[in-house]
Amino acid sequence: YNTKDKNDTSGNVNTVIPSLSEKYNGKIKIYEGQLMFVSNDRKEIDWATSLGISVNNFYVVDGVLKSVIANDLVIDENGTLATIPSNVKEIAGGAFYRIPGLKKVVIPGSVKVIGKNAFAHNSTLEKLTIGNGVEVISENAFSGCSSLTDIDVPDSVKEIKSGAFAYCSSLRHIKLSKNITYIANSLFYSCANLNE
Repeated sequence: YNTKDKNDTSGNVNTVIPSLSEKYNGKIKIYEGQLMFVSNDRKEIDWATSLGISVNNFYVVDGVLKSVIANDLVIDENGTLATIPSNVKEIAGGAFYRIPGLKKVVIPGSVKVIGKNAFAHNSTLEKLTIGNGVEVISENAFSGCSSLTDIDVPDSVKEIKSGAFAYCSSLRHIKLSKNITYIANSLFYSCANLNE
């Protein structure tokens, strides 16, 4: 099914649900064969969830996660980021820049590139898991994440660009990928507590 081309009626969500109200046009999409609902309205999200429809609050274009639709809808009450969709190959620059209350992030191995400033200045971020499959961590990707204490970079990572972990002032331990060939400029700038 094609949900990108609004003029194509040969196989889109309107042909699957012909009685779909105009109100929901553009909110119901099909990703990799799965019905998804996109909304920043809590009542609509509860309604879709009660019907067994997955809710997606990430703005994804051609495999690139550009941003979130509403911060409070992608972070649960414990500060954990919702599961990043499997069709995401890249997290765009600044996609999760300075999101209040963000404490835990899991980046799946289906993501290949973490963009510039993607998670920068999330001072409450405590736990970061980078999945095996990620290949590039771009400039300042986690800069200013001052609550991070430990990071394991999987061996799939080939390149970590400048300042990726700068100003992570609580960082004590980092395990680097065996496959990076150089340490970029200012990679650990102002990481005064880094000891291993």
